[in-house]
Amino acid sequence: MTTRLQLVAAVIAALFTTLAIGNDSNDDVPLRLAVLGCGHGHVEGLLWHAQRRDDVELVGIWDRDSALRDRMAEKYAVDDAVLFDDLHELLNEAKPEAVAINSPTSQQLALVQASVGTASVVMVEKPLGMSAAEVEAMRAAANEAGSTIVVNYETTWYASLAELKRRVDAGELGTIRRLVAHHGHLGPIEIGCSDDFLAWLLDTEQNGGGALPDFGCYGLNHAYWLFGGRKPVSVMASMRTLKPDKYAGAEDDATVLLDYGDAEVVIHASWAWPDSRKRLWVYGDKGWAVPYEGDRLEITIGDRETQQITAPPLTGADRDMFAMMKRVARGGEPGGLSSFENAVFVREMLDAAAESAEQGRAIVVE
Repeated sequence: MTTRLQLVAAVIAALFTTLAIGNDSNDDVPLRLAVLGCGHGHVEGLLWHAQRRDDVELVGIWDRDSALRDRMAEKYAVDDAVLFDDLHELLNEAKPEAVAINSPTSQQLALVQASVGTASVVMVEKPLGMSAAEVEAMRAAANEAGSTIVVNYETTWYASLAELKRRVDAGELGTIRRLVAHHGHLGPIEIGCSDDFLAWLLDTEQNGGGALPDFGCYGLNHAYWLFGGRKPVSVMASMRTLKPDKYAGAEDDATVLLDYGDAEVVIHASWAWPDSRKRLWVYGDKGWAVPYEGDRLEITIGDRETQQITAPPLTGADRDMFAMMKRVARGGEPGGLSSFENAVFVREMLDAAAESAEQGRAIVVE
């Protein structure tokens, strides 16, 4: 059985393989970063790295549960001076340029609305919001305040995906006809997620579902990016609970089909894989490719031998989430995988998939 310590190490390694300590920006002033919410498992990797970088200054941490906040602060040697009991006091006194929200999904809207008046960039863990209506409320708040919302997907920082996109855009695979996405793991209980994380992750009232929002979002994120923002004609989905003894309250397995007319996307999101995986198969009319975790890419053109490619490292403001937040906070634009419009599409498709599974029919996309 995987221990929690092993899980934390695995999360840190998986989430931040490409992180480089230091600052390659022309602006040597560290990013003033606040962390709102400590209940998402990804916060552990964020805090670990934020404490070890010279281009980030951690200026505040807040959570509704001060005991949880204190445990995270102690575990990652965070100075007590940046711990706040009151959210508005943190925002007013610490004045962060960037805010990273690591709360239950159900709390994201309120935290975004509170933050956008102070922070130039608000980064939210995937998926964004409980519904498309919530996402639109976030958009309105950000537009009024002049702030930018970005969404953090772990796979954004895979060099293999960046190399795939370069080759797709260059036409090496031809016209893309099919994407097949496999995302998930053995299950949050099985891999040893913390009790604080499980308390809301398995609660559909706080998470908006189970495996579908947790892992279905990745394939949707990649589809929007690779298809240039196109919407499908329809969405069809099915959901099931394969392990009711552990996940009776939420689906632990989901399949989503996006029909583009001239192409399709098939997404398998599950807490019931025999292993952990974040994998994508991309098929064009000239060839196909598989970007793996990290920097490994396989590509096959026609009937040629499959090439094993090591993608070049991500650099500059595209190398990791800290560099990306700094670029956006100082007036730049986020990358396509992190963009708000991409996140809007993901949330709309998740809503359509849940509706399709409930009604047992395809949902036409407007």
